[in-house]
Amino acid sequence: MTARPAAFVLAAAGVALAACALATVSAASLVVKDRAVGRAIAALPPDQRAVRVTWVGVSTIPADSFASLDRQVRAVTRPLGTQPPTAVVLYRDTRFGKQIVRLGAVNGLGRAVALRSGRLPQSCVPGRCEVVAIGKSGIGVTGFTVTGRGSLRSDPVASFFQSVAPGGRLRLAGGVDGLTRLPALRDSFRTYGWVAPLGPLDV
Repeated sequence: MTARPAAFVLAAAGVALAACALATVSAASLVVKDRAVGRAIAALPPDQRAVRVTWVGVSTIPADSFASLDRQVRAVTRPLGTQPPTAVVLYRDTRFGKQIVRLGAVNGLGRAVALRSGRLPQSCVPGRCEVVAIGKSGIGVTGFTVTGRGSLRSDPVASFFQSVAPGGRLRLAGGVDGLTRLPALRDSFRTYGWVAPLGPLDV
């Protein structure tokens, strides 16, 4: 299965077109609506106050590389006026020998993970990719070295991984680009995400 980048670019463009349509509404009406939306955003739990863009699939063509998708997402979201998005990636369950783990990565891992022991990962290269184990289990697998153990913070970026964390198999690296370049994961199904925190004044 291959997801094309045009899918999320079109969705984001739809947001921009909707914003243009609002320009025809009276200024007074806009102020009321903006305040209402701002209050609604403020009422959300902190880990839900965000703009999210996702890409799901597996592809080896250059247009679907992380670097290419990242450039497209940042170009499309920049006019929205939010903070620059944080990139994340999550793979499906992957077997290494007898062990099954759920691999992922965050650009700026400290924002999403609260360490209980050890240290955050510093590098991810073929043969030795450092990861932090989320949850009670901290078993490493061939090619991946567990440098620390921790839990997910209450943060929009961390919420990207909340649904898979309880299984105890989640291992997170400290950079999306490094993890996605590993030959062992080249043909693996993955979900890329970009998360930009949203405040009441961002609308």
